Order: sequence, then structure tokens, then C-alpha cells
Amino acid sequence: MAQEIAKQMVEEFLGDLASDSPGPGSGSAVAVVAAKAAALVAKVCRLTIGKSEYVEVESEMLRILGYSDALRAALLFYAEADEKVFLEVLASKGSAASLREAAASVAEIARMAEEFSGSRLAD
Repeated sequence: MAQEIAKQMVEEFLGDLASDSPGPGSGSAVAVVAAKAAALVAKVCRLTIGKSEYVEVESEMLRILGYSDALRAALLFYAEADEKVFLEVLASKGSAASLREAAASVAEIARMAEEFSGSRLAD
């Protein structure tokens, strides 16, 4: 792992993803894609907040903005964590503890991505 996923340029991350290196893998890729989706939601919120024609939805945009920014940060954390736990699985030759940790990381990424897909935004 040459550089933190969150600090890599897209081309570098995709090169690492396409390489014969064991990490990053699918969990990190999903987390990065979901973080990009959260960033786009935040962009829409920022473009809406403060505009007189959208004053009736400003409080909702502020709430969604806070949520999407926090989720983006969490997903980038899990993108990095997923790669680390997967490399630990390989180093331990698939120990039960490392497999549990890797499965928990992927499950958390999936949970956050599913949550962001709309079910929590409407709350």
C-alpha cells in the first residue's frame, strides 16, 4: 500500500485496483464509489443552500449536507480499513479472527452504502 486511498488520484487508485496486488479490492472500491456519491449529494446541497428560490428546503439541505459529509469521511476510512484487514487475512493465511474482521469491514461498507441510497435521507 503505497499511499492512503483517500489521498490517491483516481488514476493511481484504479491502477492499484487493476494490479496483481491483493489490495485494494472490492470492499475498498465500493466504499470509494459510495463516498463519491455522498460527495455529489453534498455538492447539490451546497449549490441549493442560500438560494432564495430554495429557502423552503434549506433546513433539509443543511441536514442532508451534514449527513453526506460525515458519511463520505466514514466511507473513506472504511476503504482504507478494508484494504488493511484483507491484507491481514492473507498474512494470517485466513485465520478465523482475521476473516471475521474482514467480513465485518465489508458488511459495514455495504450497510453505509445501502443506508445512503435513500432510506436515511428521507428521515
